[in-house]
Amino acid sequence: MDVAGVMQKTDDGLSVAASWFANEQASETCPVILYVYGGTFVMNPGPSHRRIAERLAAEVKGQVVMPEYALAPEHPFPLAIEDIVAVYRHLLSRDIAANRIVFACDTAGAAIALSALVSLRDQGDPMPAGVAVIFPWVDLTMMGGTYVSNIKDDGRVSDLELLATLLSDYLQGADPADPVASPVFADLDGLPPMSIHVNVTDILADDARLLAERAKGAQVPVQLSYWDDVPETLQKDQPFSPQMEAIFSSIGHFVRAHSGRRSQMHRVSSEGLQEDYLEIVEDNIQPHMRERVEEMFAWSKEHGPDWVWSFIEKRLAHGAVVTQHQLDQDWFSRIFYDYDEAMILLTASRYILHANRRAEDCLEKGNYLRRRNGRLAGVSAEADAALEDILQKQFLRRRANQVLGGTSFARLGAEPHAPLFLRCYRLEAISADEIAPPVAMLRLLMDDEPPADVDQAALCAWYRLSPREAELAARFVGGTPLAEYASEMGVSMATVRTQFSHIKTKLGAADQAAVVRKILRVAALNR
Repeated sequence: MDVAGVMQKTDDGLSVAASWFANEQASETCPVILYVYGGTFVMNPGPSHRRIAERLAAEVKGQVVMPEYALAPEHPFPLAIEDIVAVYRHLLSRDIAANRIVFACDTAGAAIALSALVSLRDQGDPMPAGVAVIFPWVDLTMMGGTYVSNIKDDGRVSDLELLATLLSDYLQGADPADPVASPVFADLDGLPPMSIHVNVTDILADDARLLAERAKGAQVPVQLSYWDDVPETLQKDQPFSPQMEAIFSSIGHFVRAHSGRRSQMHRVSSEGLQEDYLEIVEDNIQPHMRERVEEMFAWSKEHGPDWVWSFIEKRLAHGAVVTQHQLDQDWFSRIFYDYDEAMILLTASRYILHANRRAEDCLEKGNYLRRRNGRLAGVSAEADAALEDILQKQFLRRRANQVLGGTSFARLGAEPHAPLFLRCYRLEAISADEIAPPVAMLRLLMDDEPPADVDQAALCAWYRLSPREAELAARFVGGTPLAEYASEMGVSMATVRTQFSHIKTKLGAADQAAVVRKILRVAALNR
């Protein structure tokens, strides 16, 4: 009993050997964590893994089972996945309800655990209550940008070289892009809620980001937590860093919020939000602040906009404390997702980090571009070559250590489809002290898009046009000649010319071209 109140015992009754870690306060209805440790597919669980299991058991006041799954090279892919499937089914056969079980995994264990969940789902097994993922290695093709940008140059064999060597023992010729091997490429629909933790300075950072994006795209509830410069104590037999202690605490909240609770399909009524939320956060507030928090909830419920409460309800599903930063991030994400212009954030290796609604619609049509195994690809060889060219201009081609050109362009077009115009630029560092991430913004413009509507109310407010003048300005920019407008409205050309003269004066435009330019600016702001 290394961690206070946690006892360990072995279990030979499961399909594979396993160790159980139980908190002394564990009850018959307590959470049960199935912990799939990360050992780069070839190593037995070590002292650090036992300490993680003990820490999790103490955090959730429950039990943790850590199976010793099949190891490479003697037992290659996919035998470890099959072992975890068998262990989960054995737990169910012991009358441990699925909604009490939460998967937990780290690094390579995440590839095994998530593939096991996909297999269980495909075979009709009940899903566990959730899955907590720490620094996942789930893309065995290792194509994320952070595999290069986050390599530590300390004179030793790099983490990338070590992972590649051990990976060959595990796959033994199997395709690393196989969705069974790399679950980030699998269909994640129907998987349980996820709590994903990413170390932004680790080479696996892009794996965690891509997993979160793929899960969100499959409508899986996701809590993504970023941690900066986490010391390498996860795989070492030494005290956990403060960041790791915070991660365990976050996982504890996640497990307690999901295990044994009602189905995620059940919506929380607004009347019950305050009580449910306070139940989760009471461990995070001082007793003397509870009354103040209750007052804040009561005021917000009466005065706050509806989206705040829907956001709190969503955070309840993750067992997380809502902060202003999280509220801001959720709101900005909505703005990006609903923006009228198609935009895609992608890495140097074409991983799609974010794609808004318009971009997803474009990829769904598949006329020129498509999503393939989480990456952006051209439908044809010509489209793929054009995409590669504009990305190379941002990431690879350099002269005097400077990227050639701030923006790169391409035009994709083939009958019978309308052309697609691409505009690409790399995200820049905020300050000279930072290194710009290998991420680019790709903007898509369809040639057959209808023009943006001119906001006539904005013209009236910004330039003090009358409603009739705003209508004339919008129609003129839309291509209606003045004579045609006069005929439609049943007024003389002299009247229309007088109205147009007023428009030029109020806009401060010297000629018709200046009028068009200013009105189009209003239209662009309306997108």
